[in-house]
Amino acid sequence: MLRAMTNTGRFVWYELLTTDPQGAIAFYSEVVGWKTQPFGDSSDYTMWVGEQGPLGGVTLLPDDAKRMGVPPYWQANVEVANVDETVAKVKELGGQVHHQEDVPTIGRFAVIGDPQGAVISVYISEVFPNRVRAKRQSLGSFTHWIMAALISLGFPAVARWSRPLPFVFFAAITVVQFIVVLMAYPETKGVSLEEIQKEMSVA
Repeated sequence: MLRAMTNTGRFVWYELLTTDPQGAIAFYSEVVGWKTQPFGDSSDYTMWVGEQGPLGGVTLLPDDAKRMGVPPYWQANVEVANVDETVAKVKELGGQVHHQEDVPTIGRFAVIGDPQGAVISVYISEVFPNRVRAKRQSLGSFTHWIMAALISLGFPAVARWSRPLPFVFFAAITVVQFIVVLMAYPETKGVSLEEIQKEMSVA
């Protein structure tokens, strides 16, 4: 739905919340020339797709918003380093926080309003703040390079001792991975390569 990029302070996604998503799709496809693409297995959310890829989405206006008399509207999303810290700053400066939510596998966002009432959404592509992700990524990279060095240094001796066994092991692991992907993962279980290609292509 929302892009997982390091675009702190930039508009990264635009959503249309409307009472008639199909009507909106028909309208904007003709007026702006956008194409559409389903978001995963969800039938409730459709992505807008431009020449450079997905740029936003369209979904049904929530029932709570309808009851409050909120008309269909566009919501702009700005990426921030930390949603919770941003929300705290909004309250400190006299703004309002209308909604907060964690979207599984997507990220965390909050709909906020400035003291004059204008509304926008702040967003981070993962629940963890950037500084937390940076530490974990640094640890992962460090571990990766250390293990790569140890394997490189030790492999010649292991190969001389075991001869073809390492290659047999890696071949077996590759076969196991193929079977798991083919038969276990719901995204690929029983799905042909042609169907996967069609699913990943822009409609």
